[in-house]
Amino acid sequence: MDQQDELGRLIDRHATEDGVHPTGIPRLSLVRASRATEPLHRLYAPELCIFAQGKKEVFLGEEVYLCDREQHLVVSVDLPVIGQIVEAEPEKPYLALQLDLDPAVLGELMVEAKMDAANGRHPDSGLTLSPNTPELLDASIRLLRLLETPRDIGILAPSPSGRSFTGSSPEIRATSCARLRSPMASSGRWAGR
Repeated sequence: MDQQDELGRLIDRHATEDGVHPTGIPRLSLVRASRATEPLHRLYAPELCIFAQGKKEVFLGEEVYLCDREQHLVVSVDLPVIGQIVEAEPEKPYLALQLDLDPAVLGELMVEAKMDAANGRHPDSGLTLSPNTPELLDASIRLLRLLETPRDIGILAPSPSGRSFTGSSPEIRATSCARLRSPMASSGRWAGR
């Protein structure tokens, strides 16, 4: 079984009904949908979303992001978006994990990280869709496996800030830092919740 299939199997095991399901791991939720949805307006907070099965479209202004099992989405500031699950059915539901990120940790990353200018990564929108890496999928699978041994969550789960994920992904660091440096972020335009 490949990593992506394992991720989907674990989400399916712990999210047996449609909806967003908080877990015993702080800031970690699992998402399941058995049918495509209508476009829904939502305020995305800083988060990491990894898609295991199905497809979702996210609209931010004029930009459209097609999210599927090969990618992950990083949101580094509060953003008003429109989201729509476009591929899901009862036999093969949309499955994703969502890890809420602590804005204070994103601020620390801004100080620590260096922008990868050679790759031209300057995600000023605050939302970036990037290819999954084996390391990110492995960390996600290990995190979900903790749900099977709840007594180990307090010892082995990442900090409630999500620091172990953000610290290990150059894409997450670059997205967070570029967005925090942008004029819109410093104006507090999306700061209210």
